[in-house]
Parts: sequence; C-alpha cells; structure tokens
Amino acid sequence: MEAFTLYTYESCPLTVRGQIENIASELSTNMKGNLLGLYLHGSMVLGGFDVNSSDIDMIAIVEKELSLKEKIAVSSLLLSLNKKPCPIDIEFFIKDDLLPWRGAPASHFYFSDYWVMQYERIALGGEDAGDLLCVVNPGGEATADFKIAREHGICLYGAPIAELLPILSDEVFGISYLQAYASILLSLRMTSRVHS
Repeated sequence: MEAFTLYTYESCPLTVRGQIENIASELSTNMKGNLLGLYLHGSMVLGGFDVNSSDIDMIAIVEKELSLKEKIAVSSLLLSLNKKPCPIDIEFFIKDDLLPWRGAPASHFYFSDYWVMQYERIALGGEDAGDLLCVVNPGGEATADFKIAREHGICLYGAPIAELLPILSDEVFGISYLQAYASILLSLRMTSRVHS
C-alpha cells in the first residue's frame, strides 16, 4: 500500500502551485478590475491537502455583480484550468454583502467540480446558462470558509485578507453552523416527504 502525503500551499507539488498561480493570474487579468481579492482556504492552508482527492478551495471577492456574460466567461476560464492537476472550488462574493457582517451571504457565483458537466454543456451552447449561472450557493458553510480564510488563509491576489473578509467570533461561527445543520435537516425531511 502506497503512503499518501498531506500538503500545505508551501509544500505542495510545483504542478499544483503552478495551477493556483495560473488561476490567480488569469482571473485577475480577465475580470478587468472587478476582482478585489482572491484567497486560498480549506485543506491547503490547514495542512491536509491530498493531491489525489482534495480540491483547491478559494474565495473571490468582487466589487460588483457579474453579468451572465461575465459568469459564462469565468466558468469557461475555470473549466480550462480545472483538474490541471486538481479540481477547483471557488465561491465569488460581492464585497458589500460581506462588510459590514449581516450574516452569511449566499455566494454570487460558484464554480465546483460538482457542476463541471453543466458548465461544459453551457460552454458548448447545449444548456441554458441562466438556469445554472443565476443560481446562488446558500451561505451556510460560507461562515466557516470565511473564518478559516481570515485566520489561516493565503492572499493570492488583491487586497490583504483583513481588508475584505469579516472578523467572525466563535459565537457567530457556532450559530451559523447550527443554522446550517437545521437547514440540512429540514431539507432532508422535505425530501423524504416528497419520496414517501
């Protein structure tokens, strides 16, 4: 049995680090000043990144909403960089939705390996982009992402983390997790009623 290695950003293979640097460079170039900050969080900053199974978790902060055309362009760009060699997981948030903190906002745009097949169909013109790209990701787990990024994250582009990501107390963090858990339970109950 082959042993596996867990990495941080500093210790990860050059191919992974190159992918991360390409994502930051391409997004900053293609978003023409709307991208205010791009931050690495998740297993990569906590020392638990596995090249064979982890995705690259990022938070992007934008000044203003992305148009549907811009979302299509960003999703096409991310498709070209996805799984080279690792999957990308990146949520885009609008700055004014975060500061001042009023609770976990929904992400404005979300790219994940989970949605790659749909993004590919959109890129080929085979699926209505509005159906997928106008749906926002609920903000339940974003609070944890913000807390990890604020305390351990790495700025890949733009303003320092302290300027754009909120300070979250342990109490706010705990409450948001309880709310997310309650939301999941409610969703499971509703799903089980539909299938009963």
